Amino acid sequence: MQRTNEEILEAFKIVLPYLNKIVREDMAVGLTSETEYLSYYRAKEFELDLPTGKPIKGISTIEDCINTGKDTQIFLPKYMAAR
Repeated sequence: MQRTNEEILEAFKIVLPYLNKIVREDMAVGLTSETEYLSYYRAKEFELDLPTGKPIKGISTIEDCINTGKDTQIFLPKYMAAR
């Protein structure tokens, strides 16, 4: 059964809260369209303030992922992630 892009994005919105529970690292996870954040799930120990609707323009990691189709990630120094 072929799913539409919208159906796949909706499924990811449901899964986001569980991703941090199945990996060892504390991570924040954001879901975007090609223009804005659609959903965000915070890490246990830090907050990135990524509200739904926030534009992704100028966020190089996300733009690189969309433009290249490759996985991207950012590792923050501990002092930046502190509450």
